[in-house]
Amino acid sequence: MASKSCADDRTDVGSPFTNCDGAQTIGRFGFGLVRNGRPGTLSTWRVSVRTSEIGTRVAMLFGGMPSVSIDGDKYAWQVITEAVTVDVVLSGPHALRVRWRRDGCGRRCDGPEQSKRAECSCASLGLLADRKAAVQQGDGCMPSIEMSFRLRRDPALGLFTFISGNWSFAEQAIMAKAALDRLAGPTQVQIGLKQTCHTLHRGREVNYTRPTLALVGAVLHVRSGPRGDVTSASDSATPGQLAEPGRR
Repeated sequence: MASKSCADDRTDVGSPFTNCDGAQTIGRFGFGLVRNGRPGTLSTWRVSVRTSEIGTRVAMLFGGMPSVSIDGDKYAWQVITEAVTVDVVLSGPHALRVRWRRDGCGRRCDGPEQSKRAECSCASLGLLADRKAAVQQGDGCMPSIEMSFRLRRDPALGLFTFISGNWSFAEQAIMAKAALDRLAGPTQVQIGLKQTCHTLHRGREVNYTRPTLALVGAVLHVRSGPRGDVTSASDSATPGQLAEPGRR
């Protein structure tokens, strides 16, 4: 999703994390990939980008090789990186959005109300577990977590996005957003991928990949090193302040 204004990244002018007027997202993070016509998941981050030059820089930072993407959208290039975790910077609470939706109904929910200003069943559900149970019963909204961020190692490269509907990730995002409200400024977080093995009822084992989110702390000062790498930063929050990424 493109960001054509500073609405998604409103850091003070002059900061390396500033998104100037008219800026657009240059790439998105994900971990899904279609192979031989079948969708699958990766154990490392896949970064889809607009140009081969951006792809080359991403590959320098996180490994992998740029290649033509088969997504068929504005992100014409991709890099299947070697990175399981990536440090990124959110410019503030607005850069992490917790939204809700109902598939197949064309309805979006901000928590208490649907997009057409009709009261949603979510209004009476305070706990995430209750929301999940309502979905399983066919009467609830799914999470849609949207992030806009810059790479910690090269913030000048541009703005990236990541969207997830994973419930565990939603739990971490809700906690992170509360911390972002307190920090009120550019904040470093780490996004990661966690693989677990599940045994189905017939004995077949399948690997399951899900995203994780962990707060690192407020970015107080930044010094760019060679090739734009950030070599100095301070934070005011304790790493691991959020729940352990794997906890449900």
